[in-house]
Amino acid sequence: MKMDAATLAGVARRDFIKGLGAGAGAVALGGVRRRESIEAGTTYSPFLCHELVKRGTLFKRMEIAQIEGVETSHAEGTLFIITGKYDKYKDVGNKFLGARFEAKVPTLFEYLRKAYAVPSHRTLTINCEDRPDEEFLSFSSHHHYGVDYRSNVLSLYRFKAFLLERQVKEGKLGEKELAERRKALEKWEKVDYRTGGKDQQGREIEGFWERWREYYGDTGFVNPRGDRLLTELTVRALKELRPRLVMVNYTDCDYVHWGNMSHYTRAVAIMDEGIKQIVAAVEANEEYRKSVV
Repeated sequence: MKMDAATLAGVARRDFIKGLGAGAGAVALGGVRRRESIEAGTTYSPFLCHELVKRGTLFKRMEIAQIEGVETSHAEGTLFIITGKYDKYKDVGNKFLGARFEAKVPTLFEYLRKAYAVPSHRTLTINCEDRPDEEFLSFSSHHHYGVDYRSNVLSLYRFKAFLLERQVKEGKLGEKELAERRKALEKWEKVDYRTGGKDQQGREIEGFWERWREYYGDTGFVNPRGDRLLTELTVRALKELRPRLVMVNYTDCDYVHWGNMSHYTRAVAIMDEGIKQIVAAVEANEEYRKSVV
């Protein structure tokens, strides 16, 4: 199930866009079926199904258009939502099974940033840790928009890149470990072909990661993982960065592909708990409470 923020809010799209200029928007993505999410008798998403839907309009019978050559996997589906357009995508480097896609038309992030001069740290994609290609779905190749109007990204992948750079600069690593970390950092920098590895997230995001590191440390064993990590990143970002537009890429429900149904239904419940926490964080913030959709 995929619903955009205007749908969740139950408002006209024109009013939704105006609201973004004044307040904040949120988009939550998933890959769950209707049965486990919006069917009252079988749902594993009680907050979404019984509470959140009362605040807007829920379209229960939406279907994906069957268009020849158009794939509807996770990355493509994300681009369909943030551009509002079905399209055919292929890896920009022609890599076999690659998923490094680039939209031809501007994304919602680009429209918002350009129209209202919104800084990048106030438009955020909260991404899962095992889909690095999707770190770069936040901008198009459109000549009037593009990479200069991209959203910023919060993810464990981004934190690891930040941490690698910091550890190399701090000079506290042994020679062998330092060489390994530098190699890993070079690999990360090569992924972002648009900026040649110079995609600095800015002082606001770097400050966010400094505080994250101070709280959770360097090991990766203390901070949440999976979709719980995405919820934690989102809630912290709402307090510290005050974004105007947020997209949360929940993906734990992909456990269904492993064949264990209980893992999938538990993941759906975790997503629902995360949405509930995000809504509570918004309602606790006076700035957001009166303007968010």
